[in-house]
Amino acid sequence: MRLFLALPVPDAWAAAADGTLAALPAPLRAELRPIPRAELHVTLRFLGELPASRLSVLEHALARLLPPVDVTIAPGPAALLGPSRRERVLALGATGAGLAELAVRAERAAIAAGLPPTDPPFAGHMTIARVPDGLSAGARRALAAAVSALPPPRAAHARVLAVELMESTGGEPGARYRTVARYG
Repeated sequence: MRLFLALPVPDAWAAAADGTLAALPAPLRAELRPIPRAELHVTLRFLGELPASRLSVLEHALARLLPPVDVTIAPGPAALLGPSRRERVLALGATGAGLAELAVRAERAAIAAGLPPTDPPFAGHMTIARVPDGLSAGARRALAAAVSALPPPRAAHARVLAVELMESTGGEPGARYRTVARYG
């Protein structure tokens, strides 16, 4: 099972994602693969592949160490994320009261379940589009310049009272997510 921890986002954040994409030059926007609205979320911690036989250990650690959940989040600036010069996604940052502390609890729970520590450390984000692997170096540079010039997104702060353990199936570009459990 390919798992991650996520925070649900309000509809206003989907509108912010749409606005961010619309602000990009049309030729660059056409190269991206937008994430469907129903799939938008703030990634709290990627957990990776986990055998189904270890799921109960993870769920126990999350139930013990993650709650209570009560954070207020706001969308941050757009950025390209991924290995140097091979950005894989366009994302909006996520900031907010209690978010970093919640991420620390998520990290502790993952480690308690036997998963390796996250490297690099937590950086909350909402992926809004995927960048195709075949994008030329020139198009990548143009995309990076356009993204760095984008204004901050407009979306209201959102109060989040639960973290969702999500399973990703189908692989890119057609990955689909389902909620395995909720903690709050």
